[in-house]
Parts: sequence; structure tokens; C-alpha cells
Amino acid sequence: MVLDLLFDYRTMLGTVILAGLYAVHCLIWPFKPCRTCRGAPKNRGPFSQAYKLCRRCKGRGGRIRTGRKLLARLGIDLPAD
Repeated sequence: MVLDLLFDYRTMLGTVILAGLYAVHCLIWPFKPCRTCRGAPKNRGPFSQAYKLCRRCKGRGGRIRTGRKLLARLGIDLPAD
């Protein structure tokens, strides 16, 4: 019974479609906002006018998605213009 649900063709087809959509998403938008600064790399202090760059992303505001790292490891990349 459980194996029938696990190997149901609709489940497998849905998983393959979702994985393909995520791969396309990672190719088009390889970066996601930094977890610490949420995409705003300059953080102001509570009592000063000065700002510091985010420690986690080093002021870039983003990080590479896990799926994009996997695609790069597999050698799949967008062609350069």
C-alpha cells in the first residue's frame, strides 16, 4: 500500500515538474536575500549616523541559492552574452 503511493506515476511526475521549475528559477534568479540583513547590506547603529556592512554577506545583500550551487557543480550554466 505505501509503496504504491510512493511509486505512483502522478507523484513522480509532479516531483520531476517541480524540480524542473526550481532549476529554471535558479538559472534566472541565482541570488536570494541575505538571511541576516534581508537584502539591505548597510546596517545603522542604534545611536549613531554611521553604518556598517553586513557581516554575513559582506555588503553584497544576497547569497547564492542552493539549487544554483548544485547546477554550477553539474556544469549547467546560462550562456554568456
